Amino acid sequence: DQRLDFYQQPIAGGGPQPLLVFVHGGGFSGGNESIAIGVAQWQDALARGWSIASIQYRLSPATCDALGQADHPIYPGQVHDLSLALQFLRQRASAWNLDASKIALYGKSAGGCLATWVALAADHAGLADGVGHGLELSTRARAVHNGGGPTDWTYDNPHAPADNDYFGVYPHCAGSVLPTQSTLLEASSFWQ
Repeated sequence: DQRLDFYQQPIAGGGPQPLLVFVHGGGFSGGNESIAIGVAQWQDALARGWSIASIQYRLSPATCDALGQADHPIYPGQVHDLSLALQFLRQRASAWNLDASKIALYGKSAGGCLATWVALAADHAGLADGVGHGLELSTRARAVHNGGGPTDWTYDNPHAPADNDYFGVYPHCAGSVLPTQSTLLEASSFWQ
């Protein structure tokens, strides 16, 4: 169930506004696009003329099962969801008074990982959404802020509990089978 929340305040001069795209955290298996828009950081961004979009991406199988969803998305489904959200927002830039050349990504935890991956990976222009809607629009961002998200899945964390492989996200991000080294490199924004 991919969706987004969109926030915008009219600004003096009325020109197209830059866009801050927020990607929530939750270990790839929880969280949603709802943000506390009254929080000072969001109010400050709106007052400075930024529009804000907060996106929802497909969650890991563990949460999808609990929600009764039929599909079991795994990596790179979440990356595609963020890429498609960027294309959707660019498609509506004129109607929503957005400057499509000034898009920044901001993600926390798992969202920081996804934001960084999309920012550093090759442009996904032309990516199909699974139901035949391919958009020939860029997925590039001008800036990215990673708020504590992992960037290198190949790093063997010596401080992680023995039963918690790579922060416990393998089942969420890569499926129930441990991925190969090449899959880990592909999923690591550090190596993009």
